[in-house]
Amino acid sequence: MGEIDPTNPESLQNALAGGMFEPEDTPEQQVALRRLEARGHDLMVFGRSATRSGLPGEAVDGDVRDAAALERAAAGCDAISHSAAL
Repeated sequence: MGEIDPTNPESLQNALAGGMFEPEDTPEQQVALRRLEARGHDLMVFGRSATRSGLPGEAVDGDVRDAAALERAAAGCDAISHSAAL
């Protein structure tokens, strides 16, 4: 990926687009999602690489900094659980 220049917005954007700051899916996330699914909840997985995550539910790629993408993903949802830190 190369060096990141924190004073260069393009360098930072390239690092973000390359997944440098994307957390790995954890076993804890997978267990939590599978429990929700087993209880009959319809899941929506949202993230920069949701479609490649292999997590259960409908996967929607997007960035949490994009308000319009969040609104589209959340449409029709009864609840939202932020589980990136799990």
